[in-house]
Amino acid sequence: MIAIIFQLSALASRLHDNDHWLSDVVFGSATGTIAGRTVVHHASDYWALTPAPLPGGGVVILVSRTTVAR
Repeated sequence: MIAIIFQLSALASRLHDNDHWLSDVVFGSATGTIAGRTVVHHASDYWALTPAPLPGGGVVILVSRTTVAR
């Protein structure tokens, strides 16, 4: 939870100071989330983030969750 607070404060400061565009911040957050979930991977609760191209040059990140019954 503390990591999320730090992430959100960094996000807000980057946007407020015009250091990054919103798309940069969202992509960086997704990359950090993917990296963190990869390092701390729990087999019973798996989240997959998949980038998918949009017509016209955009990108959307698809989120899916798979749980394993114990």
